[in-house]
Amino acid sequence: MNVIQRTDAGLYSCVVTNKIGSGRADTNVVVMYSPKVDIIYTNYTEITKQRYLVCKVKGVPEEYTFYQWEHKSYYGDHIRFMSGNQNGSLTLPTDTIRDSGYQDNGYYKCTASNGISDTNGRVKQSAEVYLVVEGKPVFVSDNVDEVYGTYLGPISLVVNIFSIPKYTKLEVLDGRSQPITFGSNFRLIEENTSVMDRFLGTEIKVIGYKITVKIERLTNDNIDTYTFKAKNGFGQSVHMIAVLSAGTPEPPLNVTVAPVGNGARVEWTTNFNGGFKQSFFVEYREHGNKGWKKVKTLPTTFNNRMFWTIGNLHEDRSYSFRMFSRNKIGDSNTTEEFDLKIFKKKNEAMVYGVVVSVSLVSMLVIVCLIYLIKKRTNKQGKTKKKSVIKDYSQAYKLEERVYDEIDVAQMTGSVFTKTEKNECNDNKDGIQPIQTENSDENTVLSHENLHGKNSYEQF
Repeated sequence: MNVIQRTDAGLYSCVVTNKIGSGRADTNVVVMYSPKVDIIYTNYTEITKQRYLVCKVKGVPEEYTFYQWEHKSYYGDHIRFMSGNQNGSLTLPTDTIRDSGYQDNGYYKCTASNGISDTNGRVKQSAEVYLVVEGKPVFVSDNVDEVYGTYLGPISLVVNIFSIPKYTKLEVLDGRSQPITFGSNFRLIEENTSVMDRFLGTEIKVIGYKITVKIERLTNDNIDTYTFKAKNGFGQSVHMIAVLSAGTPEPPLNVTVAPVGNGARVEWTTNFNGGFKQSFFVEYREHGNKGWKKVKTLPTTFNNRMFWTIGNLHEDRSYSFRMFSRNKIGDSNTTEEFDLKIFKKKNEAMVYGVVVSVSLVSMLVIVCLIYLIKKRTNKQGKTKKKSVIKDYSQAYKLEERVYDEIDVAQMTGSVFTKTEKNECNDNKDGIQPIQTENSDENTVLSHENLHGKNSYEQF
C-alpha cells in the first residue's frame, strides 16, 4: 500500500490453505490523519443573551488541542484573541451588549490539532465563519462634533454610519429641530463605503455608509447645530454637528528658544487652528538688523511639544526670535520676541590652545636640536685646531709690539683693515718664528700665519 487513504482503515484478514486445512490471522489498520474543522453557529441580534460558537473537529486520533479563537473584521483586521472552552466552543461575553453588541460582528477563527500533519505538513488546522450581529444604526467613532467654514463659502457636513441591517430612515434637522429642505443650497449625498471605527479598543475598517450634507453658500443663517438621525427596525441613533465660522489661527503657545551648536532650537505648543489645517513659521534676525528672516517649519512632535532648529547662525552674536501660525484664511498674531546669544564653542577654543601649545613645543625642540648640532660641530673644529689656538695669546702679545697708535679720526673699518694687511705682509720688525710646545711635528707659526686672513678668522 504505497499511498494510504482514510478509506484504507479497517479489518484485514490473511488466510492460508493447504491440503490439510487452512489458517487465518486478522489485523486492524488504523489510518491517522489531521482533524477536519467546522464551526457551528447562528447569527443573532445585539440583544440576544446566549451567544456562542462551536468548533467541531474530526480526526484520528480523537485527542485534540484547541487554541485561542481569533476575532477579525470584515477586511481581515485583527480585533482580539479569545479563550474557548475545553470542548472547543466559544461563549461571547454579554457584559457590553447594551453599548457595543454590534462590535461582535466579524470573522471568528477556530484552530485545533491532534498532532498529525496534513499533506502540506501543517499540524494546526483551522476554519472561520462570518458572524452577523443585527442591531440599530451606529454613528462610528471617527465622526466629528464641529466643522468650520468661511463666510459665503461652501461647507460639507459628513457622518459615517455602521448599520446591519441598513437604516430605513434618515433625517437631518436644524437647530430649531426642523427638517432640512434639500434643494439648491442644501444637497444630500449618500454612499456605501468602508468607514473607520473602534471595535473593543482596536481601530479597524468596517463596512458602512457615508452621509454628506453640502451647504453651497454659508451665511449667518446656516451657522447652526445640525442633528442627524438614523433609524431601522432595532432602534435609532443620533449625532450632532455644530457649524462654526472659521478664522485665522491663534499664535503658538509656550515658545522657548535654546542654543544648539551653531544654531537655535525653537519649541512650542500648538494653539487653536482657526478651523483649518495650520502651518508654523519662525522669524529671526540679528540684533541691529531691521528685516526678519522667515522659515516655514516641518516640525517634529514629542510629548505634545513641537520643535524646529534654525542652523548656521554666527558665533558671538545675538539674535531675536518670534513665531506665528497660518491657515488658508490668514496668519495669526506673532508671539513675543525671544533673545538668544550664540557663544563660541568651548571645544574649538580648547583645540586652538592645544594646537598653539604643540606648535610652540615643536619649535623649541627644533631650536634645541639646531643648537646641539652646532655645538657638536664647533667642538670638533676646536679639537682639530687645539695646538694652534693654545698659543694665540702669545702671538697676540707679539702683535701688541708691532702695531703703532692710530689716530681716532682714522679708526674706520677700511683704514683699520688696510693697516692690518700691510703689517702682516711686510713683517718689518723681523720677528722670528715661534715654536709651539704641544705640537708633535714641531709646527712653526710665523708672524704672517698669525695675522693672515684665515688665521684671524679662526681666532
